[in-house]
Amino acid sequence: MEDILGVNHNTRAVVIEELDPEQSYWYPMFIVKHDFVETFDIEVVEGRGFSKDILSDTVNAIMINETMVKNMGWTNEEAIGKRIRADGDERVIGVFKDFHILSLHSPMNNFILDLHRVEFAVLRYIAIRVNTRNYQELLSFIRDKWERLAPTRPFEYSFLDEELNNMYNDEDKFGKFSVMLTILALVIASLGLIGLTAFLAEQKTKEIGIRRAFGASVGSVIQLLSNEFIRLIIIANLVAWPVAWFFTHRWLQNFYQRIEINWVLFILAGIVTLFLALLITSYRAVRASSQNPADTLRYE
Repeated sequence: MEDILGVNHNTRAVVIEELDPEQSYWYPMFIVKHDFVETFDIEVVEGRGFSKDILSDTVNAIMINETMVKNMGWTNEEAIGKRIRADGDERVIGVFKDFHILSLHSPMNNFILDLHRVEFAVLRYIAIRVNTRNYQELLSFIRDKWERLAPTRPFEYSFLDEELNNMYNDEDKFGKFSVMLTILALVIASLGLIGLTAFLAEQKTKEIGIRRAFGASVGSVIQLLSNEFIRLIIIANLVAWPVAWFFTHRWLQNFYQRIEINWVLFILAGIVTLFLALLITSYRAVRASSQNPADTLRYE
């Protein structure tokens, strides 16, 4: 390959059948070897891939993606045999399923696969599809073969998944930062809620004592302390949900392909906050209910 798939690509001028024959169009293109499609498990939806058994492929074979077919106004069947002059007078032998040639921030684009010819391009990378369960042993094997075949060239390698993950470092950092902020916000909110419930329980010491003296259950004391907080938490969630949706929606616009925002997540977040509030108020209510009513009624 001349570049790393999904990370970078070249752009070349091509002349396309049915368009102005005097006009060149610059399209993203990858120069590859015969087994490229099989190595990366790229699905061919029409026609065929490159073949070592068909000698003409090294002269005039080219493959294009579904997006290019669609943008040209062809069907997949009509695309087969179309002439596209790049490094020579070539014809489309296959249409392959769309895949992102760059990061998910970029829209799906036209893309051409052209078979390598020594006189036109120099390949800089070798792609090897391997089982990584014993990758150290495998790397030693590949290194040994490389040093025997190219002793003057250093052996350098990288894994494709790591190369692709590097394109999303900003998103990864943003995700970790968001988790830290969420945890910090929950801790601060919990401390505040503990303080408020303690203050409310202290204010209602006599009321709790009277209720307990008349046989009120612990559950009714929990309800007494939690009613006001539950109402405030519901209001806070109703205010927070549209704000969170707006900023999440804006962030997702940075991606050409993106997930839909599921409102179930907001409801789950509301349930978690309600559960946390009930847990804290229940603890304070149990402590207040455990006191002797005779002692609480003397409280001033």
